[in-house]
Amino acid sequence: MADVKFYTSMDQAKKLLSLGFDPHTADMCYVYDQNNWDSYTEHLGRPVFDRSFACWSLGALIELLPSAVHVNGKYFVLHMGKLGNEVDWYVSYEYAGYTVNMFKGHSVDAVVDALTWLRNNNLIELKKS
Repeated sequence: MADVKFYTSMDQAKKLLSLGFDPHTADMCYVYDQNNWDSYTEHLGRPVFDRSFACWSLGALIELLPSAVHVNGKYFVLHMGKLGNEVDWYVSYEYAGYTVNMFKGHSVDAVVDALTWLRNNNLIELKKS
């Protein structure tokens, strides 16, 4: 079975934060080594430590996705699921057979790409904790 990542990388977490996503919506964190800012470990649980950085699980990322978006007078509904193999997923917004955008890749990658596109196109309201 392929190795499946179920949380954001440090770069993905930084990207989401730079787009304005609330770190309190994260349900995990990276905890830095007390003596080395370049060394960190993943930690299940909300970021509460002084030396921690927000990280989102796949479930927390999915919670951020709107169930539908309004584009050019039409409501495009969220669709997501697995592709033909064990690790690749798709996230798309569709209306009457038309897809406004589709993202493919590992589950977390596809959702982060979709959230980035939604935010860059002002199609998402940021949720606050």
